[in-house]
Amino acid sequence: MSALSIRKQKEKASQSVAPSRSVWAGSSGSWMLAALLAALTAVVYSGVGGFGFITMDDGLYVAQNGHVAAGFTGEGLGWAFTTTLLGNWHPLTWISLMADSQFFGVGPTGYHVTNVALHIFNVLLVFFLLRRLTGSTGRSAVVAALFAVHPLHVESVAWISERKDVLSTAFWLLGIWAYARWREKTTAGRYAAVAGAMIMGLLAKPMLVTFPVTLLLLDIWPLERLTGANRSLRAFGRLAWEKVPLFLLAGAFSVVTFWAQRTASAVATLDRVPAPLRLANAIHSYVAYLGKMLWPAGLAMFYSYPATMPPIWETAACLAAFAAITAYAVRALPRHPYVTFGWLWYAVTLIPVIGLVQVGSQALADRYVYVPSLGIFVMAVWGGSEALSRVFAKRLAGSGQPSRAPAAAACGLILALAVAAYGQTKLWKDDLTAWERVAAVTGPSYLSEYNLSRAYDERGRYGEALAHLRNAARIEPGRVEAYNNIAALLIRQGNYGEAESALRTALRVNPQFVPAVSNMGVALGKLERYEEAFRYHKQAVELDPRNPEFSGNFAASHCDLGVELAAKGQLQAAAAEFLSATSIYPDYWQAYFNLAQAYEGLRMLDAAERAYEKSLSIEPSSAEAHNNLGVLLGRGGKLTEAIAHFREALRLKPDYSDAAGNLRIAMEPQGAGAR
Repeated sequence: MSALSIRKQKEKASQSVAPSRSVWAGSSGSWMLAALLAALTAVVYSGVGGFGFITMDDGLYVAQNGHVAAGFTGEGLGWAFTTTLLGNWHPLTWISLMADSQFFGVGPTGYHVTNVALHIFNVLLVFFLLRRLTGSTGRSAVVAALFAVHPLHVESVAWISERKDVLSTAFWLLGIWAYARWREKTTAGRYAAVAGAMIMGLLAKPMLVTFPVTLLLLDIWPLERLTGANRSLRAFGRLAWEKVPLFLLAGAFSVVTFWAQRTASAVATLDRVPAPLRLANAIHSYVAYLGKMLWPAGLAMFYSYPATMPPIWETAACLAAFAAITAYAVRALPRHPYVTFGWLWYAVTLIPVIGLVQVGSQALADRYVYVPSLGIFVMAVWGGSEALSRVFAKRLAGSGQPSRAPAAAACGLILALAVAAYGQTKLWKDDLTAWERVAAVTGPSYLSEYNLSRAYDERGRYGEALAHLRNAARIEPGRVEAYNNIAALLIRQGNYGEAESALRTALRVNPQFVPAVSNMGVALGKLERYEEAFRYHKQAVELDPRNPEFSGNFAASHCDLGVELAAKGQLQAAAAEFLSATSIYPDYWQAYFNLAQAYEGLRMLDAAERAYEKSLSIEPSSAEAHNNLGVLLGRGGKLTEAIAHFREALRLKPDYSDAAGNLRIAMEPQGAGAR
């Protein structure tokens, strides 16, 4: 039998077990698949629009970020390009969040809906890109479906702060689309489109520094630019050379990213996370992510970094597994290039977030595999399809009937993952649910206990908040924030003595931690140790003069000291303290009220009247200020105005006996004697 006859028989056998292409092969079939993919993704994430903000990061990104809440402003756009908040420089991400605020308001719904819309867009891009590059509609649809519904991707979509993931990936995939067009016609304009998409992606998240390498991987498969006589180092060098401008862009953005992270003190030092521990964690993470892809259970928003080196045998086993898969992937290039492409895509795109440069305190994160997982999905779908085709080719040989088993298996897997992902989204409905999940999956850690305390605090469940804060302080005794927050909760509960003790511990850890310094002033003031309180408030303002909270506390310290002086009969000194309070915090109505009372005692009645009026201009609902001002006006013969203030005091406080008595006196002919 001739080689041609053998090849024809193989082609015939392959066609006999291939899924029917009558429905999906054409353009209309592809659009039907695209609609199904979009609908499936929308169903999985259908509940996300009603979710709230997450304590970690969402506050700084949107909930308490004035620049984002203001929408599009000149100041906000300038800030987006200059800030390194949270150790990130990603102006396009900030601008996209500002757009949500501009068009949908500052509630969480708009941000969530945009994240889901971007994810759906990415799903469709994955489908149409693979279909264009490989010519396979069915396999491309399965990869896109896995990308759409895998539970590992829920974090990138359901967490508002991860807008950078879905947004940067959109430009990554658009850049690949532009590269495919450039390969069809190598013009400068089309190359500029590739570079432009890369720049936009980098402005959304610096993870695109590996973008040029992924284009080289596409040259291997499915573009097959390194086949036959072209499979040489010289040919590879030519492919790399044409991407030099993109590598230069990646280098420039890498420098900017490292600068941003160092500026925000987000990069862990080698003293804190030694190099051997980083390498071990990176090796473990490569294997751990694979495990999560194969069995996506026990997912959470935070996985604590190991405090000590893992057992050497575990690291050796992970390294051996990684090396074995890499060796197999390289050897598979001639016969199964999609394996080489898929594994190297996974290995390379994880490098920026694998922890060799450790940013943050997490060992790994589900969101980090949003893009890298595509390589594993391609390996699984193309490899699985070939394996199933061979199996069913033997069983159905000669029957002439196409096998529906591969399609049924794919649909079953996608449905199971979709159900799991739908359940996973519910764990992101609010910060309390998310952090309870972290504690359940990973056990108590400083971060989970600290953020659980914040979640309970926001819900008014102060006892539970305090218990979690104490756990956080026990886990990491050197963290000043926990002690300060313990004190803040105790102050709110009126336990000022215990709050002072917690704050003294906090200030031993960090004497310059301004919130603790200010809170010490508050606690001491409540304990009526006004002069000590004054010194702490003054220190807080000197450390951070532009913070309105600390200025307000400093003003309160002046006010408290003034009250103490007034009680001792030192009215002149008390008035000076009240004036100092108003100079620090001009809208401090209580200071003006106290100042008016001091002026009354000093017989400076005109000044007292003006101080009462100023107090009421800031806080018009003070019945006491209305009553006291009415008394002054009555004494000055301004009975009509006095009566109006007494009536307003009674409207605000119907059982106010002093105001009722003064009104009765003012209504009499001798009402000028009202008191």
